[in-house]
Amino acid sequence: MRSQYVLMKPKKLVGGLVTVFTAAEPPRRQSFSMLAEWQPSFPPSRPEIRVLLQLPEEAISSRTRAALELVDGDSCPDEVLSLLRGVRAYFELQDVLTGRIASFEGKPIFEIDHCYYESIVYLRESLMAWIQGQELAAMALLRPFLELSLLHLYWELRPASDSFEHFFKWLDGGPNKPGFKQIRDAVIQNLPTQALLDFQDLERMSDFLGRSFAVLCSYNHTPKPEQSVFMRDEFLSETQSYVTITEALLRHLVFLYAFAYPAAFYPVDRMRKWGYSYGPVGIFADQSTANIIHDFLGESYPKLTVRFSSLQRIADEAFFYECQPDLSDEEIEASWHSLSELDVKTKSVQDTNARQAMVKAHLRSIGWMMNYSSVNSKPDADLDDIINRARSSLTHLKFLSDPETAA
Repeated sequence: MRSQYVLMKPKKLVGGLVTVFTAAEPPRRQSFSMLAEWQPSFPPSRPEIRVLLQLPEEAISSRTRAALELVDGDSCPDEVLSLLRGVRAYFELQDVLTGRIASFEGKPIFEIDHCYYESIVYLRESLMAWIQGQELAAMALLRPFLELSLLHLYWELRPASDSFEHFFKWLDGGPNKPGFKQIRDAVIQNLPTQALLDFQDLERMSDFLGRSFAVLCSYNHTPKPEQSVFMRDEFLSETQSYVTITEALLRHLVFLYAFAYPAAFYPVDRMRKWGYSYGPVGIFADQSTANIIHDFLGESYPKLTVRFSSLQRIADEAFFYECQPDLSDEEIEASWHSLSELDVKTKSVQDTNARQAMVKAHLRSIGWMMNYSSVNSKPDADLDDIINRARSSLTHLKFLSDPETAA
């Protein structure tokens, strides 16, 4: 994965804190610049596009700067704020992915979440084009974003009786992936929450995704006059824009992912069980993730929390969580000093919000590394070899901490 996102100093937000750092993976030293927010209160602070895109000041043109000042300013239109909330919520979904490692013919498949992570790359690039005034380029990037987003769920929600043969062969350059309609229909049919959802709501969601894909395809092929970016049909009317279509797309996708990963509705106190150490990568949402997703989904969030509470999957995850012993305050503090040996400077950070933002970014980087680092693995590398290599690369991680800013 090529790195396009540069480092930022930890930045205090109103009611939250953001931190970014990189992970370098040998031998090519691919850099992953990882963003994490810690928003312990509801509602969370308003999102900022500079933070979401991790824009360096030196890379901002005068035209882009004017657009950024509007978007991040007090006069930002409501529909743009809703779009940014959707982007932030979509980014948060990485914290509830299962993070499992599949296998085929005895070979581990680490890239099981690759399509989701790659969809983030396309979404960021699309937003970057939009903020620079390149609406056609921004729209063209939405089709692969949508396709990758659904393709992740397609592979994730395959019945347990199916092997990962097709996924492995697709990764290995084999047969093409299924068509969009097959992907969309399989995702809807295999949702673990399907029995608790309204059939007509799912039909409308399916129809919207299909029509969205059809419209976005015109920007990737040879558009007819009526499909031009200068023309709008009844689906994409002249009053609509990139902001409108992208916000609607994100709203449907965040709902769909929440239906696929209902743990997003049941936050846990990771700190009390695992301290600042690794703990599970994914599976459980923390309160910050829940607040950000709740902020975007609105009043549907508490209603779905009640509706999904009867799921056996939720009961099983809750049982696993409760079986973990609680850590004392002293043990939690000791876990911070153990983790921060990776970067001595972090030992001076005392604020728990700053620490949790850093650890959140740390955990996310592991997911990214596992889905991209095996590109450089030896063909005969076994599971333990690749895991140990990913773990050892954590010595290259560096928390960008400024105690006076973060504390």
